[in-house]
Amino acid sequence: MIAAVGQSISRDNSLGPLELAEVAAREALGAAAGLGAAIDTLLVVNMLSRRAGRAPASELATRLGLAPLAAATTTVGGNMPQWLVTRAATEIRAGRSAATLVVGGESLRTARLRPRGEELHAAPSGIGAPDPVLGADRRDLTDEERAAGLSLPLFVYPLFESVLASRAGRDPRA
Repeated sequence: MIAAVGQSISRDNSLGPLELAEVAAREALGAAAGLGAAIDTLLVVNMLSRRAGRAPASELATRLGLAPLAAATTTVGGNMPQWLVTRAATEIRAGRSAATLVVGGESLRTARLRPRGEELHAAPSGIGAPDPVLGADRRDLTDEERAAGLSLPLFVYPLFESVLASRAGRDPRA
């Protein structure tokens, strides 16, 4: 069961990935009274933005006042958010977790819009050890995918849509 959700958007591009994750997490925690006290696991989707730190889950847990708890981050992969939700549900159902907070945050646009050398956002506190990393550590793309220019979802998803349209008997160029 999903107890609460939260979302954060920084239209002025002033927030970094940890700040965006924190705002969204606080919104979710505020939507379900007492939820914060039940959380024993915090899972953070890998943040591609610079300066997310070596321990984004532990940093976020500290910011939210949820520490100590089990905290981990993931390898890179578009499947990771759903994989974490499935993992959390499995752990809760098995009785190994009471409640899990799954959070993601990204600020690549913010990073691109800032002048070179300007601080993006508050630096992580410098929590010692890196978070454990969940997921398969594999190359993001094959050599063939790179050669075909299939490096971003922007280029890959239309390919999927074309295949689905063709299989459904529609002209993919329409």
